[in-house]
Amino acid sequence: MLGVVTGLKAEARCFAKAPDVVAVASGGRAERTAWLTESLVERGAVGLISFGVAGALASSLSRGTIVLPDHVVAANGDRFACDPEWRRALVDHMAQRHQPSLNGTLLGLNHAVTDPADKTWLRRHTGALVVDMESHIVASVAKQHRLPFAAIRAVSDREGDAIPALALRGLAEDGSTRIGPILAGLLRAPTALPALLRLAVGQATALAALRRAAASVSGSTPLGRLV
Repeated sequence: MLGVVTGLKAEARCFAKAPDVVAVASGGRAERTAWLTESLVERGAVGLISFGVAGALASSLSRGTIVLPDHVVAANGDRFACDPEWRRALVDHMAQRHQPSLNGTLLGLNHAVTDPADKTWLRRHTGALVVDMESHIVASVAKQHRLPFAAIRAVSDREGDAIPALALRGLAEDGSTRIGPILAGLLRAPTALPALLRLAVGQATALAALRRAAASVSGSTPLGRLV
């Protein structure tokens, strides 16, 4: 079976009907991501995929853009190569389904990047196209166990989009959304509503792209046959 690690439960549900894929949601927490990834290896995963939304670091990227990176880089400079055969299979299959993808470097951090100025700085100093909070950890575990690794990420927030702090407070440890803390935060800071709505639109657009991309992972697809 293939092991898939996501940040959000909604992302993991993209594989609900894939019998040969086990998807787990880490809530974007580094220690939980590492633990869940190791658990997939213990359950017999023959390869690992980091799957979900990402923040754009390049101003040219729009919401819903699929990025299939060739490398993942961590904050400490560690660099992990994505399996070239897996990546080629994913690119080809998505192209056949009229879902283009971009190549480049993905930056993995243990924290969310919420300020557009920070995104610009990271783009300038790392050259990465997108950033997320899981891929560097999943890639590290895959390398330790000598398993093939790939990342499939869809842009949810653009380079110029700020992410309000209360959006992060609404993310539960299991990757689900807690509405209570978000509503309480809006009562205290109603001016955050436009940014929240913008983020919601971006995530919905990215999830729609991810649902299509998930079909390239399992079953009789080129990647499924490689596994």
